[in-house]
Amino acid sequence: MVHEAVNCKDVLTFLRNICRAHRSGAFGGKEALWDFLKDVGQNLNMKSLQKSYAEDGAKHEAQQKANVVKNMELIAELVSAKSEGRALRLKEQQGKWGSDRATLTRLIESLRADKHEALHAKESLEMELKQTMAETAGYKKTMDSKLEGAAVAQLEKDRLNEEISTLKFSLERAEKNQLLARQELASVRVQLRRFQIQEGPSSARDSST
Repeated sequence: MVHEAVNCKDVLTFLRNICRAHRSGAFGGKEALWDFLKDVGQNLNMKSLQKSYAEDGAKHEAQQKANVVKNMELIAELVSAKSEGRALRLKEQQGKWGSDRATLTRLIESLRADKHEALHAKESLEMELKQTMAETAGYKKTMDSKLEGAAVAQLEKDRLNEEISTLKFSLERAEKNQLLARQELASVRVQLRRFQIQEGPSSARDSST
Protein backbone atom coordinates (compact mmCIF):
# COMPACT_ATOMS: atom_id res chain seq x y z
CA MET A 1 0.00 0.00 0.00
CA VAL A 2 2.91 2.32 0.69
CA HIS A 3 4.25 1.51 -2.77
CA GLU A 4 0.87 2.48 -4.25
CA ALA A 5 0.87 5.70 -2.25
CA VAL A 6 4.25 6.73 -3.67
CA ASN A 7 3.64 5.64 -7.25
CA CYS A 8 0.99 8.15 -8.25
CA LYS A 9 0.71 10.88 -10.82
CA ASP A 10 -0.93 13.80 -8.95
CA VAL A 11 -0.65 15.22 -5.44
CA LEU A 12 -4.29 14.61 -4.49
CA THR A 13 -4.08 10.92 -5.26
CA PHE A 14 -0.79 10.82 -3.37
CA LEU A 15 -2.35 12.30 -0.21
CA ARG A 16 -5.38 10.00 -0.38
CA ASN A 17 -3.11 6.97 -0.68
CA ILE A 18 -1.04 8.20 2.29
CA CYS A 19 -4.16 8.64 4.47
CA ARG A 20 -5.48 5.21 3.48
CA ALA A 21 -2.14 3.61 4.30
CA HIS A 22 -1.97 5.45 7.66
CA ARG A 23 -5.49 4.30 8.64
CA SER A 24 -4.61 0.73 7.79
CA GLY A 25 -1.53 0.95 10.06
CA ALA A 26 0.98 0.49 7.25
CA PHE A 27 3.35 3.15 8.70
CA GLY A 28 3.14 1.97 12.31
CA GLY A 29 2.39 5.36 13.92
CA LYS A 30 2.49 9.10 13.39
CA GLU A 31 6.25 9.43 13.87
CA ALA A 32 6.93 6.90 11.15
CA LEU A 33 4.46 8.72 8.92
CA TRP A 34 6.18 12.05 9.52
CA ASP A 35 9.61 10.49 8.80
CA PHE A 36 8.25 9.04 5.59
CA LEU A 37 6.81 12.39 4.53
CA LYS A 38 10.14 14.11 5.30
CA ASP A 39 12.02 11.56 3.18
CA VAL A 40 9.53 12.01 0.36
CA GLY A 41 9.89 15.79 0.58
CA GLN A 42 13.68 15.57 0.50
CA ASN A 43 13.57 13.24 -2.48
CA LEU A 44 11.22 15.59 -4.29
CA ASN A 45 13.47 18.56 -3.51
CA MET A 46 16.53 16.60 -4.67
CA LYS A 47 14.86 15.64 -7.93
CA SER A 48 13.83 19.25 -8.45
CA LEU A 49 17.36 20.46 -7.79
CA GLN A 50 18.83 17.82 -10.08
CA LYS A 51 16.41 18.85 -12.81
CA SER A 52 17.30 22.51 -12.27
CA TYR A 53 21.03 21.73 -12.34
CA ALA A 54 20.60 19.67 -15.49
CA GLU A 55 18.74 22.49 -17.18
CA ASP A 56 21.33 25.04 -16.05
CA GLY A 57 24.13 22.73 -17.20
CA ALA A 58 22.52 22.31 -20.60
CA LYS A 59 22.10 26.07 -20.92
CA HIS A 60 25.71 26.67 -19.82
CA GLU A 61 27.02 24.07 -22.25
CA ALA A 62 24.98 25.56 -25.09
CA GLN A 63 26.28 29.03 -24.18
CA GLN A 64 29.85 27.72 -24.09
CA LYS A 65 29.45 26.13 -27.51
CA ALA A 66 27.97 29.34 -28.86
CA ASN A 67 30.90 31.33 -27.41
CA VAL A 68 33.42 28.92 -28.93
CA VAL A 69 31.76 29.17 -32.34
CA LYS A 70 31.67 32.95 -32.05
CA ASN A 71 35.33 33.11 -31.03
CA MET A 72 36.32 30.83 -33.91
CA GLU A 73 34.42 33.06 -36.31
CA LEU A 74 36.20 36.13 -34.91
CA ILE A 75 39.58 34.41 -35.20
CA ALA A 76 38.82 33.42 -38.79
CA GLU A 77 37.89 37.02 -39.57
CA LEU A 78 41.11 38.30 -37.99
CA VAL A 79 43.24 35.78 -39.89
CA SER A 80 41.50 36.67 -43.11
CA ALA A 81 42.01 40.37 -42.46
CA LYS A 82 45.72 39.83 -41.68
CA SER A 83 46.14 37.75 -44.84
CA GLU A 84 44.47 40.43 -46.93
CA GLY A 85 46.64 43.09 -45.31
CA ARG A 86 49.81 41.13 -46.03
CA ALA A 87 48.75 40.60 -49.62
CA LEU A 88 48.11 44.33 -50.02
CA ARG A 89 51.47 45.23 -48.48
CA LEU A 90 53.24 42.70 -50.70
CA LYS A 91 51.54 44.13 -53.78
CA GLU A 92 52.54 47.63 -52.70
CA GLN A 93 56.17 46.56 -52.20
CA GLN A 94 56.21 44.75 -55.53
CA GLY A 95 54.77 47.84 -57.15
CA LYS A 96 57.44 50.04 -55.58
CA TRP A 97 60.21 47.65 -56.63
CA GLY A 98 58.80 47.43 -60.13
CA SER A 99 58.52 51.18 -60.48
CA ASP A 100 61.96 51.83 -59.01
CA ARG A 101 64.13 49.13 -60.59
CA ALA A 102 67.28 51.19 -60.16
CA THR A 103 66.82 51.20 -56.38
CA LEU A 104 66.42 47.43 -56.41
CA THR A 105 69.57 47.06 -58.54
CA ARG A 106 71.55 49.21 -56.11
CA LEU A 107 70.25 47.14 -53.23
CA ILE A 108 71.41 43.92 -54.92
CA GLU A 109 74.83 45.42 -55.65
CA SER A 110 75.11 46.56 -52.04
CA LEU A 111 74.26 43.07 -50.82
CA ARG A 112 76.88 41.58 -53.13
CA ALA A 113 79.46 44.06 -51.85
CA ASP A 114 78.57 43.17 -48.27
CA LYS A 115 78.93 39.48 -49.12
CA HIS A 116 82.35 40.08 -50.72
CA GLU A 117 83.47 42.11 -47.70
CA ALA A 118 82.27 39.37 -45.37
CA LEU A 119 84.22 36.74 -47.33
CA HIS A 120 87.33 38.94 -47.23
CA ALA A 121 86.93 39.41 -43.48
CA LYS A 122 86.54 35.65 -43.06
CA GLU A 123 89.76 35.01 -45.02
CA SER A 124 91.60 37.58 -42.92
CA LEU A 125 90.38 35.98 -39.72
CA GLU A 126 91.46 32.55 -40.95
CA MET A 127 94.95 33.88 -41.76
CA GLU A 128 95.20 35.51 -38.33
CA LEU A 129 94.06 32.29 -36.73
CA LYS A 130 96.71 30.26 -38.58
CA GLN A 131 99.40 32.78 -37.63
CA THR A 132 98.29 32.73 -34.01
CA MET A 133 98.33 28.94 -33.96
CA ALA A 134 101.85 28.91 -35.46
CA GLU A 135 103.07 31.44 -32.87
CA THR A 136 101.47 29.39 -30.13
CA ALA A 137 103.18 26.23 -31.39
CA GLY A 138 106.55 28.03 -31.48
CA TYR A 139 106.05 29.41 -27.98
CA LYS A 140 105.10 25.96 -26.74
CA LYS A 141 108.23 24.48 -28.32
CA THR A 142 110.38 27.16 -26.71
CA MET A 143 108.77 26.59 -23.33
CA ASP A 144 109.23 22.83 -23.65
CA SER A 145 112.91 23.39 -24.45
CA LYS A 146 113.29 25.71 -21.48
CA LEU A 147 111.55 23.24 -19.22
CA GLU A 148 113.81 20.47 -20.47
CA GLY A 149 116.87 22.67 -19.89
CA ALA A 150 115.59 23.51 -16.42
CA ALA A 151 115.16 19.81 -15.68
CA VAL A 152 118.75 19.12 -16.79
CA ALA A 153 119.99 22.05 -14.71
CA GLN A 154 118.09 20.73 -11.71
CA LEU A 155 119.72 17.31 -12.14
CA GLU A 156 123.16 18.93 -12.36
CA LYS A 157 122.38 21.02 -9.29
CA ASP A 158 121.30 17.93 -7.38
CA ARG A 159 124.54 16.16 -8.41
CA LEU A 160 126.68 19.10 -7.28
CA ASN A 161 124.81 19.31 -3.99
CA GLU A 162 125.48 15.62 -3.45
CA GLU A 163 129.21 16.11 -4.18
CA ILE A 164 129.31 19.09 -1.82
CA SER A 165 127.67 17.01 0.89
CA THR A 166 130.27 14.27 0.34
CA LEU A 167 133.12 16.78 0.50
CA LYS A 168 131.71 18.31 3.68
CA PHE A 169 131.53 14.87 5.25
CA SER A 170 135.12 14.12 4.19
CA LEU A 171 136.30 17.48 5.54
CA GLU A 172 134.58 16.88 8.87
CA ARG A 173 136.22 13.45 9.07
CA ALA A 174 139.64 14.94 8.24
CA GLU A 175 139.18 17.62 10.90
CA LYS A 176 138.30 14.93 13.43
CA ASN A 177 141.37 12.89 12.43
CA GLN A 178 143.55 16.00 12.67
CA LEU A 179 142.18 16.70 16.13
CA LEU A 180 142.92 13.13 17.20
CA ALA A 181 146.44 13.41 15.76
CA ARG A 182 147.04 16.63 17.67
CA GLN A 183 145.79 15.02 20.84
CA GLU A 184 148.12 12.04 20.30
CA LEU A 185 151.04 14.35 19.51
CA ALA A 186 150.43 16.33 22.67
CA SER A 187 150.29 13.10 24.65
CA VAL A 188 153.59 11.95 23.13
CA ARG A 189 155.23 15.28 23.96
CA VAL A 190 154.06 15.03 27.56
CA GLN A 191 155.46 11.51 27.83
CA LEU A 192 158.74 12.64 26.23
CA ARG A 193 159.17 15.45 28.73
CA ARG A 194 158.53 13.09 31.59
CA PHE A 195 161.11 10.73 30.17
CA GLN A 196 163.66 13.55 29.82
CA ILE A 197 163.05 14.66 33.40
CA GLN A 198 163.54 11.15 34.66
CA GLU A 199 166.71 10.65 32.60
CA GLY A 200 168.32 13.90 33.76
CA PRO A 201 169.92 12.78 37.15
CA SER A 202 171.22 9.47 35.84
CA SER A 203 172.98 11.13 32.95
CA ALA A 204 174.62 13.55 35.39
CA ARG A 205 176.01 10.68 37.47
CA ASP A 206 177.34 8.97 34.41
CA SER A 207 179.26 12.09 33.41
CA SER A 208 180.90 12.44 36.83
CA THR A 209 182.14 8.87 36.78
